[in-house]
Amino acid sequence: MLAEQDILKKVRSWEQAALCKDDALQPKYVNAIQRSALARWCLSRGETIPIRKLSAAKQRPLVRLVDRILAAKTADASANTGEMEEEIDWLVYDLYGLTNEEIAVVADFFWDGTLTEEQEDQALLRAMEEGDVNDRVSLEEVLETLRTPDDC
Repeated sequence: MLAEQDILKKVRSWEQAALCKDDALQPKYVNAIQRSALARWCLSRGETIPIRKLSAAKQRPLVRLVDRILAAKTADASANTGEMEEEIDWLVYDLYGLTNEEIAVVADFFWDGTLTEEQEDQALLRAMEEGDVNDRVSLEEVLETLRTPDDC
């Protein structure tokens, strides 16, 4: 529970920086934050997430992802945009300064208990990327380890 309180405290504490007169909150940027896993997690606790005021240039990565999702859905309404949505989640976690432990709390809230082998591989690789640079191993080594049956 302490981690949950830490997350809420962190999200609530963001001071709103003043925007330059030529900058404004872009609707797609606001949409990306409001639909992120962090915002949905906050809402599940009766909280709202303050929208961080950023320059147009700093809003651009989230806006571009929303544009890509909209383009994919326009081309095919059933298109899988999960990877892009996850990318938005990671950008929002970073934007609000969440630690790996806090991200895990939010992610665990949405986890349904099932992962494909590919999702397991991606999660492991992401954890490795965030680990110590000196302890890195190749993708092939990781996949070989994951695919080798346990002797126990």
